[in-house]
Amino acid sequence: MAKALPGNKRKYGENVYSESYTPPESSGVGALNSSHSKVKDLDSKANTQTKLENKPRNIDGVTGDKKLVREGDETYLYYKVEGSWFKTQLEKA
Repeated sequence: MAKALPGNKRKYGENVYSESYTPPESSGVGALNSSHSKVKDLDSKANTQTKLENKPRNIDGVTGDKKLVREGDETYLYYKVEGSWFKTQLEKA
Protein backbone atom coordinates (compact mmCIF):
# COMPACT_ATOMS: atom_id res chain seq x y z
CA MET A 1 0.00 0.00 0.00
CA ALA A 2 1.38 3.43 -0.93
CA LYS A 3 2.13 5.93 1.82
CA ALA A 4 0.93 9.52 1.67
CA LEU A 5 3.61 12.11 1.09
CA PRO A 6 4.29 14.39 4.10
CA GLY A 7 2.60 17.46 2.56
CA ASN A 8 -0.51 15.57 1.39
CA LYS A 9 -1.98 14.51 4.72
CA ARG A 10 -5.35 16.05 5.50
CA LYS A 11 -7.63 15.62 8.46
CA TYR A 12 -11.02 14.05 7.93
CA GLY A 13 -13.60 16.76 7.25
CA GLU A 14 -11.01 19.39 6.36
CA ASN A 15 -12.11 21.67 3.52
CA VAL A 16 -9.84 20.82 0.57
CA TYR A 17 -11.21 23.71 -1.50
CA SER A 18 -9.76 27.16 -1.00
CA GLU A 19 -12.61 28.97 -2.78
CA SER A 20 -15.92 29.64 -1.13
CA TYR A 21 -19.24 29.51 -2.95
CA THR A 22 -21.50 32.54 -2.97
CA PRO A 23 -24.98 31.78 -4.34
CA PRO A 24 -26.41 34.20 -6.91
CA GLU A 25 -28.96 36.79 -5.91
CA SER A 26 -32.13 34.79 -5.33
CA SER A 27 -34.72 37.55 -5.23
CA GLY A 28 -35.48 40.93 -6.67
CA VAL A 29 -35.29 42.45 -10.14
CA GLY A 30 -31.77 41.12 -10.79
CA ALA A 31 -32.92 37.53 -10.38
CA LEU A 32 -35.90 38.09 -12.69
CA ASN A 33 -33.70 39.62 -15.39
CA SER A 34 -31.22 36.76 -15.02
CA SER A 35 -33.98 34.15 -15.29
CA HIS A 36 -35.49 35.93 -18.29
CA SER A 37 -32.16 36.00 -20.12
CA LYS A 38 -31.57 32.29 -19.38
CA VAL A 39 -35.02 31.38 -20.71
CA LYS A 40 -34.49 33.54 -23.80
CA ASP A 41 -31.09 31.90 -24.44
CA LEU A 42 -32.51 28.37 -24.10
CA ASP A 43 -35.45 29.26 -26.32
CA SER A 44 -33.17 30.55 -29.08
CA LYS A 45 -31.06 27.38 -28.88
CA ALA A 46 -34.15 25.18 -29.15
CA ASN A 47 -35.69 26.94 -32.15
CA THR A 48 -35.68 25.01 -35.40
CA GLN A 49 -34.17 26.54 -38.49
CA THR A 50 -36.93 27.86 -40.79
CA LYS A 51 -34.91 29.73 -43.43
CA LEU A 52 -35.12 28.06 -46.85
CA GLU A 53 -31.73 27.78 -48.53
CA ASN A 54 -30.28 26.61 -51.84
CA LYS A 55 -29.33 22.97 -52.39
CA PRO A 56 -25.92 22.50 -50.72
CA ARG A 57 -22.80 21.19 -52.46
CA ASN A 58 -20.53 18.63 -50.76
CA ILE A 59 -17.89 21.31 -50.19
CA ASP A 60 -20.45 23.43 -48.26
CA GLY A 61 -20.80 23.13 -44.48
CA VAL A 62 -19.34 20.77 -41.90
CA THR A 63 -20.48 17.45 -40.44
CA GLY A 64 -23.63 17.98 -38.35
CA ASP A 65 -24.98 20.92 -40.38
CA LYS A 66 -28.67 20.96 -41.38
CA LYS A 67 -30.34 22.93 -44.17
CA LEU A 68 -33.98 23.32 -45.16
CA VAL A 69 -34.30 23.32 -48.97
CA ARG A 70 -37.25 23.68 -51.34
CA GLU A 71 -36.88 21.90 -54.69
CA GLY A 72 -39.90 22.63 -56.88
CA ASP A 73 -43.02 21.81 -54.83
CA GLU A 74 -41.13 19.54 -52.40
CA THR A 75 -39.31 20.53 -49.19
CA TYR A 76 -36.27 18.60 -47.93
CA LEU A 77 -34.15 18.63 -44.82
CA TYR A 78 -30.48 18.11 -45.71
CA TYR A 79 -27.99 16.68 -43.18
CA LYS A 80 -24.20 16.72 -43.61
CA VAL A 81 -22.76 13.36 -42.51
CA GLU A 82 -19.12 12.32 -43.01
CA GLY A 83 -18.51 14.89 -45.75
CA SER A 84 -21.68 14.22 -47.79
CA TRP A 85 -25.18 15.71 -47.76
CA PHE A 86 -28.20 13.44 -47.24
CA LYS A 87 -31.79 14.59 -47.62
CA THR A 88 -35.13 13.68 -46.09
CA GLN A 89 -38.37 14.67 -47.79
CA LEU A 90 -40.77 16.57 -45.54
CA GLU A 91 -44.55 16.44 -45.70
CA LYS A 92 -47.19 18.53 -43.99
CA ALA A 93 -48.52 17.09 -40.77
